[in-house]
Amino acid sequence: MTTKVGPFPFGLAVDQATNTIYVANSNNGDGPASLSVIAGATCDGTITSGCGTTWPALPGIGRGPTGIVFAPSTHTVYTTNFSDAAVSVVNVAPVATHHPASRPPMVATGSAPFAIAIDPGNRTIYVLNNVDGTISILPEQPVRASANTPLRATPPTAASVRLSGLDRKFVGGRVQAAGSLR
Repeated sequence: MTTKVGPFPFGLAVDQATNTIYVANSNNGDGPASLSVIAGATCDGTITSGCGTTWPALPGIGRGPTGIVFAPSTHTVYTTNFSDAAVSVVNVAPVATHHPASRPPMVATGSAPFAIAIDPGNRTIYVLNNVDGTISILPEQPVRASANTPLRATPPTAASVRLSGLDRKFVGGRVQAAGSLR
């Protein structure tokens, strides 16, 4: 069984509490991207009745999204936008079917952000910046707005860590040489 999402899907994240799947559609980086919202309750490995549905897509998440992560504590989806050198911050609480703003807030990162991960224990987002060899470190930031209010967010400050090679890893909030990990 398959289900249709937007053009050139590049990543997905799951909200287990609401059984919602979010898909970052990159549109091949050539135009505005979108975020497809799939109801897992009607389209999963055992229930397929809703898989033929045309899923809602939230527009304007940035150009060339390559990574996506869901933060359950704030009900926020973050996408890395390769072509914008930024992360989009999308409020999806309650379950998103539309976005009240033409474009969700974005936070600047290093050059060509590619992968993204969240550490829910310390509420920190880590973004791997492909071209400049850095990791942007962002505080988890919920975006709150009513359906009639354009989203306005104060971008969090991003700190970058320069990596000298692939032998470095994050452990406990610090970059350590791979040989020192135990």
